[in-house]
Amino acid sequence: MLRYLLLAVLGLTLVGCSNLTPKPDQPTDHSALTWQTHEQSVRPISQWNLSGKLGLRSPAQSGSALLTWYQDQQYFDIRLNGPLGQGATRLSGQPGRVRLDISSKGSFVAESAETLMQQELGWSLPVEFLLSWAKGLPVPKLAAHTEFDEFARLSRLQQAGWNIHYLDYESEAQGALPTRMKVSGHNLQLTLVIKEWNAQSAL
Repeated sequence: MLRYLLLAVLGLTLVGCSNLTPKPDQPTDHSALTWQTHEQSVRPISQWNLSGKLGLRSPAQSGSALLTWYQDQQYFDIRLNGPLGQGATRLSGQPGRVRLDISSKGSFVAESAETLMQQELGWSLPVEFLLSWAKGLPVPKLAAHTEFDEFARLSRLQQAGWNIHYLDYESEAQGALPTRMKVSGHNLQLTLVIKEWNAQSAL
């Protein structure tokens, strides 16, 4: 009788253990599939117009500016208007040839957007990485630490010495794009608030 009682207790214990919810750092197959679905719907986006506001803080300066950003494949046209942009500032071009126009200083051309920004603005961002980060995705083929929200979208990303915190998205739907994010690293803190997204996938 005691033997049967012990077997029954052991059986109930095993059933209870099988119903335990997996730990957050051990995503289920379902959540992994949901992230894959989200990524597949966002990754192909290669053309967009967005508008919003950019806030920046560095050891040398701090301020904010209105932002418009046009992207078409590798070509970008980013415009800042306000104190942070020293009036009207435009960064445009593609990898290998970038132009920076500053209303108060003139026009400058270089191969690297980061180098050009650092020289003329006193701060810089990894523009090529932002093409992925702005969509809520890690840069492909580059080591990254990721955390996800309850809808299987990025909530935090650490990559290339930068920390990206995604605070809000357009909606709770799969394929929703970020509307508020913070980027920090390399003695720089950036807040990006996107008020309007107009995005298209590659044909």
